[in-house]
Amino acid sequence: MLLALIAAMAIFTHYIALAGLQVINGPDIKIHFRWAQQFAVALSEGVIYPRWAAYSYFGLGDPTFLYIHPLFYYAVAAFDTFANNIWLSILGVGALDTAVTALAIYWVARKNANEYLAILAAGAAAISPYAFHLAHYQQFLPMHFAMPALVMFIGAVWSSDERSRIPATAIFLALLVGSHILAAFMALICTGVVIVSRALLERATARKLLIQHALGVVLGLGLSAIYLLPAMTTQHLVSPAGWYAPIHLDWRNAFLLQYFTLPEFGFRWFHLQWTVPILTVLACGSSGYFLWLARATQNVAWRRASEMLALAVLALLLGSELSYPVWEHIGFFRRIQFPLRFLQIASIASVLAIVWSASLHTEGRKKSVWLLVGGFLLTSIAMLIALERQYAIEAKPALSVAAPSQAYSGQPEMKPAGVGEEWRRYRNHDAWQADCKAIGITCSQPVSKTHYKIWVIGNEGVEAKSLKLPVFSFPGWRFQLNGTAVVPTVDTGTGLPEFLIPPGQTTISAIWNGLPQESIGLVISIGSLIVIGYLLIGKNRFFLRKGADNVA
Repeated sequence: MLLALIAAMAIFTHYIALAGLQVINGPDIKIHFRWAQQFAVALSEGVIYPRWAAYSYFGLGDPTFLYIHPLFYYAVAAFDTFANNIWLSILGVGALDTAVTALAIYWVARKNANEYLAILAAGAAAISPYAFHLAHYQQFLPMHFAMPALVMFIGAVWSSDERSRIPATAIFLALLVGSHILAAFMALICTGVVIVSRALLERATARKLLIQHALGVVLGLGLSAIYLLPAMTTQHLVSPAGWYAPIHLDWRNAFLLQYFTLPEFGFRWFHLQWTVPILTVLACGSSGYFLWLARATQNVAWRRASEMLALAVLALLLGSELSYPVWEHIGFFRRIQFPLRFLQIASIASVLAIVWSASLHTEGRKKSVWLLVGGFLLTSIAMLIALERQYAIEAKPALSVAAPSQAYSGQPEMKPAGVGEEWRRYRNHDAWQADCKAIGITCSQPVSKTHYKIWVIGNEGVEAKSLKLPVFSFPGWRFQLNGTAVVPTVDTGTGLPEFLIPPGQTTISAIWNGLPQESIGLVISIGSLIVIGYLLIGKNRFFLRKGADNVA
C-alpha cells in the first residue's frame, strides 16, 4: 500500500506539467517531440525498428534512429496508442518513469536495508528535484527515462545472488544502453572502478568476480548490439561533429559545484550545477557519518554501503572541476558532452548509500539517523517545490512550443555526410515540382511513407532527362526504376539521388533496406539473448557452481 502511494506521489510531482500539457520552451523538448512523432508514425506503418526520420530536414529525412537510443521513443509510441496525443504521451511517460524509478530504488535498497528505510529511499526518488530538473528543465528525456534501468543495473552489480548476477547485469545494461547510451557508459566507468577495487580487497574471490562482471557486461553490450553496433560503427555516414559543437556543448561551463571555471566560461544550469548537487553532497556526508559511527563492525553490509558511497563520490568527482584534466586530455569523456551528467549516478548512489549506511544503526543512534535522513528528505521537498513553482511561471502550452508536422528542421549531426548547402532549396516540396516543370516532365508521389516511397514521372520527350528526388541519399535506401534495382548518382550540392528518366512513364521506388551493421547487430543480439536464457534456465551455469562463495 505504501509503495502504491509513493508511486502515485511520483506521478503527482509531474502534475504541473500534465495539467494543461505545459512545457518550458527549450530546444531539447522540441527535438524529442519531433523524433517521438516520427518514430510513432513509422511504427504505425508497420516498421518494427524505425531507422529513418522521414520528416527531418523538411521532408528530405535523415538516419536519426540509427544513432539515437530507441527505448524512450518506443515507450512514447506505446503510450500514444491509447492517448492519441504525442505531448500527453511524452509527459505521461516521464511521470510513469519517475514512479518506476522509485519502485526500482525500493527493490535495490531492500537488499541491504529494512522495510522502512527502503520505503524512505523510494520516497526520495519520487520527490527527487534532480529527476524533475532532468525531465523538465534540462529536458534530457531519454536520460530521465534511463533512470530505472540505471538503478537496476547498479542493483545487479551489487547483487549477492550468484545465480542471477550475470544475466541481470546483462539485461539491465542492455536496457540502459537502449535508453541512454551515455548513461550506460558512465555507469560502466563508475561501477567498473568499484568492481576492480572490490577485487583488490577480496583477493580470494577476485578472479571469479572480475570474470562474472566482464561476462555480464559483454553479454549486455551484445544484447544491445541491434542498436549499439550500427550507432557506433556508421558515424562516418553522418556529421557527428555537430554533437560536440563548442558554441552549444562546451564542457568547461558544465561542471558540478562550479567555481574556478565560472568567471571565464559561465554556467549552463545554475540549479543543476549548484543547488541540486548540494543535496547529493548532503546525502554522501550523512552516509559517511553513519559509516564512521559503525566502523567497528566492518561486516559485509558495511562494506557494501561503503562501496555505494564510493560510487556516489566517484561520480561527483568526475562531474566536478577536480576532474578538469581528465576532460581536457581524454577525448572519450568529452563525448559525454557535459560533466554534470555524472550527477545522475551520484544522485541514485547517494540515496542507496544513505539508507544502507543508516540501516547499520537501526538498534542504536536512531535519533541521529532519523534526523539526518529526515533532513535530507525535507530538503528534497523544499527544492522540488521551488522548482515546480518556477516551472509554473515559465511553462507554456505544449502545442505553442511544437505542433505535429510532416516537415521539421533536422539536427546538424544527423545530416548525411557530404551533403552540401544547396539542399536548402528543397525545404519546400514545391521546389521538386518546379524542377519537374523546368525540364518538361510531370511528377507525382503516390506513396510517401517513412521507409517506403514511390514516385511516378512522365517524360513525353524523346530524350532521357536528369531528375533529383526529394529524399537524402543514404546507403540504407534501395532504389528501383521500373522494377529494376538501380544505384543512382548523388548530387554533391544537395545530397539527393539523381536519375536519368527515360521517355514514357517511369516509376521509381525507394525502400529502406538497412545497413549490414543492422543485420549483424541483430544476429549478435539474438546470440546474446540465447546465452542469457541459458544462464537463467540452464541446469549447468557457467561460474555458478552450487555452494560457490558469495562475492557480492
